[in-house]
Amino acid sequence: MNTSPLPFPGLVLTLGALLLLAPAHHFAQKPNRLGPAERQFLQNEYVAGKDFVALATEAANQSDSEDVRAFARTLLNDHQLANGKLAKLAATKEVELETASNEAATPDERLTALRQLKGDLFNQEFLTLMIGMHSESIDHFEKATTDSPDLDLKKWADERLTRLKAHLDQANKLSPSKTANKENPHHLVL
Repeated sequence: MNTSPLPFPGLVLTLGALLLLAPAHHFAQKPNRLGPAERQFLQNEYVAGKDFVALATEAANQSDSEDVRAFARTLLNDHQLANGKLAKLAATKEVELETASNEAATPDERLTALRQLKGDLFNQEFLTLMIGMHSESIDHFEKATTDSPDLDLKKWADERLTRLKAHLDQANKLSPSKTANKENPHHLVL
């Protein structure tokens, strides 16, 4: 006859032992929490995404080239969609994005400088900015897809990486010259 107040004392002891043997890190962090480097990556890409949208909006409205305007509209749509997905991912990972936005609230010098240009100079500078910004973002996203231990972040970064590379390819195709800095004395060095 079992006189123990617990119906299955052996089961309780076994479960207790399993909890004691479980790795401490398993219970130390919430599974959706990101490390500092990953949090910084999301915050930086949030700011970069807003910059892409602002520059693409300007080009869609101001370029005199139908090809550049069409490319800018593609960038605008893709980066707005990506920014929405980034916001959802950040929310599930408890990453505060508005902090990053407030820190970068100063006017973007690139946009201000771009607004001063017209015609071919505008188009060339916009494409040069897109090539540089997309190249930088691709580097960050490639690092995230290989270095991050978070599977959700890796999946999102990998999906974005494909689009970023397509944008870079398109900007390179539209760019009249990859040596614009040397050939155009009016090229803005920012």
